[in-house]
Amino acid sequence: QNVFMEVIDLFPNQYIHIGGDEAQVTEWLKSPAAVALMKKEGFTNPAQVQSYFIRRVEKFLLSKNKKMIGWDEILQGGLAESATVMSWEGEAGGITAARMHHPVVMTPLPYMYFDAPQANESLEPKGWNPPVPWQMVYNYEPQSKQLTADEAKYIMGVQGNIWAEKVPNLKHLEYMVYPRALAVAELGGTSKENKNIDRFAEKLNRQYGLFKLWDLDAR
Repeated sequence: QNVFMEVIDLFPNQYIHIGGDEAQVTEWLKSPAAVALMKKEGFTNPAQVQSYFIRRVEKFLLSKNKKMIGWDEILQGGLAESATVMSWEGEAGGITAARMHHPVVMTPLPYMYFDAPQANESLEPKGWNPPVPWQMVYNYEPQSKQLTADEAKYIMGVQGNIWAEKVPNLKHLEYMVYPRALAVAELGGTSKENKNIDRFAEKLNRQYGLFKLWDLDAR
């Protein structure tokens, strides 16, 4: 709570992102405190400890007039009532959350991960995942066909991600982010029926004069 109070004091945003991803829940079975909590609460699965923690954080943030957002693992063990879900492990978490009428930001692998190379060429910077060209980004549809029209309303938007473990400097970062960031912006602001990749490609080509003017090292 002390950490979250520092975050709240620093950032006036409505949302506080709590993370919640990649917790090795089985490790908690080695923790006397976690095992004691499970016994006290009648938990049978360590994932329930994560849900307990998330709900406790949610209650605290709500008391400070903040909204909680977290990665899709916060679904495990039961989703906090007011939570917004950021779906990164693919679309499944986001689809589940939207069906539960929770707000969702779609940011799934592989489409929204810009720490992947942009082509198969041997000269491309190495990344964590297989190549993700801008065409793949643009063609992604955040409102999945698996959702009804009512459920799709809970898909609030999209986010592109880049993690910097393999990005040593700003020029490298610019190369990885652009032009893919423009594809994210376009698909986030364009309805399904108005998407047109040929039109976007023409618009994209016009941006390179600006990239040069701004000394921005787009691919």
